Amino acid sequence: FRRNGLVPTHQVSNFLEFSKEDTDEDKVAGMEGVVNRGETVWIKVVELKETFPGEPVKVTCSIKLASQTGDAADLDPEGKDYFPSGRGR
Repeated sequence: FRRNGLVPTHQVSNFLEFSKEDTDEDKVAGMEGVVNRGETVWIKVVELKETFPGEPVKVTCSIKLASQTGDAADLDPEGKDYFPSGRGR
């Protein structure tokens, strides 16, 4: 059982985009416009990736695919809006 996962920046909001030239400070400022540090949010686990034997499984999560209302509904129940690593659109 694990309580930690990574939410890539492209899985935070449909309206949040960063370029490779953006600094970490730019990214933090952009993220703070969407979610506050320490804020509790609903997430959807979208990918579990095994790296090496004995290493923890990498857990990739999405905020934008989980409703942020009290029901935390899955906004992509058929899995059409997320493409696992290496399997782009």
